Amino acid sequence: MKDMRNPTGDDVVLAHAEAMHARDLTCKSLGIALEEVEPGRAVLSMQIAEDMVNGHGIGHGGYVFLLADAAFAYACNSHGPVAVAQTAQVTFLQPVRPGDRLAAEAGMAFADLIRAGELDRLRVCAGDDCDAVLVDLTRNRSRIYCDTGNCGNRQHVAAYRARQRGES
Repeated sequence: MKDMRNPTGDDVVLAHAEAMHARDLTCKSLGIALEEVEPGRAVLSMQIAEDMVNGHGIGHGGYVFLLADAAFAYACNSHGPVAVAQTAQVTFLQPVRPGDRLAAEAGMAFADLIRAGELDRLRVCAGDDCDAVLVDLTRNRSRIYCDTGNCGNRQHVAAYRARQRGES
């Protein structure tokens, strides 16, 4: 058992996030789970239920927005004084359906993009079988693969193997 008389910074962040989640009746009522939290970053998840769909039979955008907003709130409040959003914008990349489990990852890097007005740095991974969203913080805005699926490595290995076959 960890000695909480001398907690680390991560312990304090986790305890703060768990306390915030315990008071968050909206997240609790929708089954939004706090998956990960660290200073300046949070991951929350939610399953789209049958009663969360709109008239088109797809997940209502308000729920998707709520999940993103909640992740942003936990990331922003993981350290420092209480913070609330002044404005927010979500771009819906594809519809979600009942039974889909969504995860939203937010970090202060995203907050910095909003403040700087650089939402064009958000991209969808170029991996063939990946639809993860990434934040391109490279100087020349050239990042095209996410970190979550190891997509860049898979694409580079596939290209290398294709070159090797072509040389044989």
